[in-house]
Amino acid sequence: AEILSATTDRIEVIVPEGATTGPIGLMTSSGRTESHSPFTVDPTITISPVITRMVTDQTVDFSCMVSGIASPRLEWSVNHQAPPDLSLGTIDPTGNYRSPQNVPPANPVTIRCASADDPAVYAELQVEIIPPVPPPGEGTTVQAATGGEIESAKGEVRVVIPRDALPSDTVI
Repeated sequence: AEILSATTDRIEVIVPEGATTGPIGLMTSSGRTESHSPFTVDPTITISPVITRMVTDQTVDFSCMVSGIASPRLEWSVNHQAPPDLSLGTIDPTGNYRSPQNVPPANPVTIRCASADDPAVYAELQVEIIPPVPPPGEGTTVQAATGGEIESAKGEVRVVIPRDALPSDTVI
């Protein structure tokens, strides 16, 4: 642990990441001593990477950082489903998530990493599943927020904005 300050009756330290509950040991030139009661580290789990949106039929490798649990056994789930609901995507025991092929009816989905020994210790991440942007040349038309249209065809994109849809000082 990194010592921040020390006096004759007090020591302030930064508890290192990965520390677990247990006695506190102190070594000085006079010898070593241990606390009678354990120092308690509250267990925590965090998920990375922190993403909020992903495209259908895409894969992301999530990982969990665990603190305060001596031998963590982790369980992954999507929307707390067991067995998994394939319309929400799938996640394997290592945190590899594949989003569904279509935007799910329950959107966003909840990715959860939980302690198998204490399910009350978990982290969750809300991920919105979105459709992919159509590749150029597919002849797709999207209604724009201004009332105009955005068209993609043959590798080109055309934006049609109705007259008076934007303020007169708009530069495009």
